[in-house]
Amino acid sequence: MASTSCFCLHSYFLLQKTMFSSSSIAAINRQTGVAQGRHLVAIAAQVADHASLLSQIRADAQVVILDAEQDGIAQLTAAIQTSNTAIRSLHLISHGAPGQLSIGNTLLDRYSLTHYSQQISAWQEFFAVDIDVLIYGCEVAQGAIGQAFIQQIQQLTQANIAASKTPTGNPRQGGDPQLEYRLGTLTTALINFEYYPGILPAFGGGNSQQLWLKANAGVTQGGGAVTAWADQSGNNQNGTGTGAVTLNLNAINGNAALDFAGGYVELPAGFADFTGGLSAFVVAKPDTSSNFARFFDFSDTTDPNNVTNAVFFSRRDAGNDLAYGTVGQPNQFLVANTTTNDVINNGEFKIYGVVQQANNPVNFWANGELSGNGFIDKPTNVQRTANFIGKASNFDRNYEGQIAEILIYNDDLDAAERNKVETYLAIKYGTTLINADYTSTAGNVVFDTDGANSLYANDIFGIGQDTLSTLNQTQSRSSNDDSIVTLSNASDLDDNEFLLIGNDDGDASAAGVSNNTPAAYPERLSRLWQVAETGEVGTVEISFDLTGLGYNLTDVKDFALLVDTDTDFSNASVFTNGRKINGDVVTFSGINFAAGDLFTLATDAQTNSATDTLNRFVANSFLNFEHWVSRVAIKTGVVYQSSLVDFNIQIGGLRVAPLFDEAAYLHANPDVAVAVQQGRLRYGFEHFVLYGMDEGRGPGRWFDQDYYLEQNADVAAAVKNGTVRSAIAHFFTFGHREQRNPNAVFDAEDYLLNNPDVKGAIAAGAIDSAFEHYAEFGIEEGRQSGFLFDEAFYLEKNPDVAAAVQAGKIALGMYHFFAIGQSEGRNPSELFDQSAYLGRYGDVAAAVAAGDLVSGFEHYLMYGRAEGRVPV
Repeated sequence: MASTSCFCLHSYFLLQKTMFSSSSIAAINRQTGVAQGRHLVAIAAQVADHASLLSQIRADAQVVILDAEQDGIAQLTAAIQTSNTAIRSLHLISHGAPGQLSIGNTLLDRYSLTHYSQQISAWQEFFAVDIDVLIYGCEVAQGAIGQAFIQQIQQLTQANIAASKTPTGNPRQGGDPQLEYRLGTLTTALINFEYYPGILPAFGGGNSQQLWLKANAGVTQGGGAVTAWADQSGNNQNGTGTGAVTLNLNAINGNAALDFAGGYVELPAGFADFTGGLSAFVVAKPDTSSNFARFFDFSDTTDPNNVTNAVFFSRRDAGNDLAYGTVGQPNQFLVANTTTNDVINNGEFKIYGVVQQANNPVNFWANGELSGNGFIDKPTNVQRTANFIGKASNFDRNYEGQIAEILIYNDDLDAAERNKVETYLAIKYGTTLINADYTSTAGNVVFDTDGANSLYANDIFGIGQDTLSTLNQTQSRSSNDDSIVTLSNASDLDDNEFLLIGNDDGDASAAGVSNNTPAAYPERLSRLWQVAETGEVGTVEISFDLTGLGYNLTDVKDFALLVDTDTDFSNASVFTNGRKINGDVVTFSGINFAAGDLFTLATDAQTNSATDTLNRFVANSFLNFEHWVSRVAIKTGVVYQSSLVDFNIQIGGLRVAPLFDEAAYLHANPDVAVAVQQGRLRYGFEHFVLYGMDEGRGPGRWFDQDYYLEQNADVAAAVKNGTVRSAIAHFFTFGHREQRNPNAVFDAEDYLLNNPDVKGAIAAGAIDSAFEHYAEFGIEEGRQSGFLFDEAFYLEKNPDVAAAVQAGKIALGMYHFFAIGQSEGRNPSELFDQSAYLGRYGDVAAAVAAGDLVSGFEHYLMYGRAEGRVPV
């Protein structure tokens, strides 16, 4: 039997992780002299400093601490069934929110009540006829949702019930010891919270929270406009809507937002003391770039000509920077701001934050990333009477756009506290934090962006419950534009449980990856997703929106979910559970993920047309290592970091970085991808330089090993007898200097013929080879790689490819042509006409039709040129 912690003062025991049976609990009670029943007090273990409540609980009461990691209703049931006499009163002390109460790992609300209805109804057998149930939890009975929740509990228990409509806790901390909402006549005395140091809940900055407005709670409408916005902090800073402010019920990730179109929300007097600092978080999507348009503005005057004692958070000027300002003396505005002009993105939801420390420094945050800093005086300590959301205290124009949530604290939240608030907001709204872990209010890292999940820290989204923050996100999709996956319908989601998903930043629109897939499904999506699970959420539903990918979606049997623990999906677990198609969305249900699982979508479906061939190529597009590192640095701020291999390392006079494709290398070498994922290597680049070249692993699609060995019999013999380590090693060390060609497209002889300056530079010893010049300079200068391919011609004739190159999805049109364009019959230059070549040479056309050759162009390079065939 699990051990117990017993305290003589109030027969106080802890239900450990191993659940007690009714008989074992009864035995413990007899051993410790617990009075059987009458008064039962259940306290959630998550309630900080709950020991301070013991002196206020009657001496004959049985006190149970509910384990945060076990089913709370099961624990309560076990405790209730130990009573030898009828229970006269049941006190529940936990964190709450309107219509919600955290009990153990159970978030009890109107939905979960239905699940537990039989268990709870059975409690009546152990209750006295006039049982009183007292629920201590912030605002559990607030509003229509809260009161309906309490009414459901009464129907199940047939008890007299009292619950709080306001913050419960110490009156000196803004709490209220009263339980205002009552059903029936109660005779039991309330527990005195005077000596309890806090309130329930205490989210983010604890009792320093001054304002908490969220569009999915406390909004009242009238005549199509928002008339009131109730404060959820417990400070009763309830707002009144004026003008064009409306409610958008499904603004972002299934959550609501208020839409400000020239109107504003006015708050009552308050917001005086910020001597300990100020922290504010706003989830907003601005529509316009109005000068200093305010998220909020608190002042002590309604005279716009004489602004005093103000504090505000806004846009800087009409640009895209954030601003935070204070005003002490009349109209003397002190402003700190970001300076990059790219922090605010109109039309996009972001989590904007500002923290002013007690000693005046100011830091700005956008989606969890430090975006700027400054130094100005703190707000003066005065009662403010002109307080607005979306409106300025001076003549600056009103804010236009949407606001989903605002939290303000009169404290400079430290990094850990700030991260918890940002995590709550990011999960709720499907917004990805940048260079920041995701941390629950309990302090658990639920998505480790610089550790276990570092390779998949893009487009992060997920589901979770966290009662202290009132988070109850049951369906989610990243708010980023290229998101295609939706997660929903967890079968067993409880408090402090999360399932978050990120991806490897592969192209979401790219299908047609055919390597490392099970035999039954020849293709899969390019993008890979990784699961991070905290607790056990049960089975879930996962959906893929395939809009624009061109797949034939008529037969659901053509699709399967692949789940694996590494990037080699050839031996992946194949799931077809509950698969269905609705429009362009393919869904699988009953999926039980484990922490660390990777998944993607596999298919045997044919595309409807050739329109997605470009997307298919993008999945394997050539992004050299320099390009890849630059993209990572721009996105995350993390530059190249390796103690093993210098970024500019040369082998045989060739710099490796411009010739190495990181994504393709990891795709082709799953063992290396695992080593990178596990942290044994930081990059595939390191592996190639240290081991891969000697092992004959290709650095990218520019090197065709089969072609190289076929064209160079001496190299093939040397590789075979072990004199040369590999074809790619020979090319780097000797081949390029000997003007040998790495593939059928690049022709060193033609390159030097067309570029006499390069030939002269080689003769002068300035460079080593035609290929070195092409890789380092020729590509950017637009020089042709050979006699038959003209980059400018190809992009001009193929605007879809040109657009992909301009967007950075493809480095060169040449790579598109080599991988897919030639098979589509596209021409490489004015000097080769595929249609004419196939029309002239029937044997070649037949070989292409039979699949023996990719194209007429391939035949010409391999055989036709030597045979004297005409290319145009």
